[in-house]
Amino acid sequence: MNYFLKFCITAAMVAFWSCAGKQEKDKVPPPSAPLASSSQIGEPLTAESQRMHFRKTKDRIFLKREDVARVAGYSFLDNHDYEMDSSSKGTVLRIMPDYQPYSRKNDPHAKVILSDKQIDTLLAMINDAHNYKNATAFCFFPRNCFCFYNRNNEIIGFYEICFECTRMESLPAFGASKRGGLSDAVAARLETFCKSLQMIVR
Repeated sequence: MNYFLKFCITAAMVAFWSCAGKQEKDKVPPPSAPLASSSQIGEPLTAESQRMHFRKTKDRIFLKREDVARVAGYSFLDNHDYEMDSSSKGTVLRIMPDYQPYSRKNDPHAKVILSDKQIDTLLAMINDAHNYKNATAFCFFPRNCFCFYNRNNEIIGFYEICFECTRMESLPAFGASKRGGLSDAVAARLETFCKSLQMIVR
């Protein structure tokens, strides 16, 4: 009798664990779908070429339109921003060697590629010497910049602006850049332009 009872108990336990195992197996989610490629999800922080070929001499204008094949615009956090609010740090943007600002976590367009028409508009503002004034403020917390590429995918120009004080810096330097600042009216136009690209400007 004892053997028969032990047999029944053992059989019942095996049946119980088999059912429990099946239930746990049923809870296992199906295999995940393959991850979307970066091109499918529109990844804004794709790596860019960091080869540089800046002009060595100062010219009257920043860059000639025919030398520019492509322009990338970036919005990012500066040192002041993320020292004051470290919780807002996002992805590091490596735009050029040794140039690593942070993008914002909530910025869906940390990098944008400009259309030909937008490049024309941007260069017209940058190249016009009448758009500059002597810089008077020195806060300089730039949160927006533009990187210009030639047909060999080399960086030939870099231009950044602080919309709080309208100061700017560029590589290469050019005639009007020695004044160090944009006029208030043109800075406002450039800020509106950046907003039209959905770049965060402040």
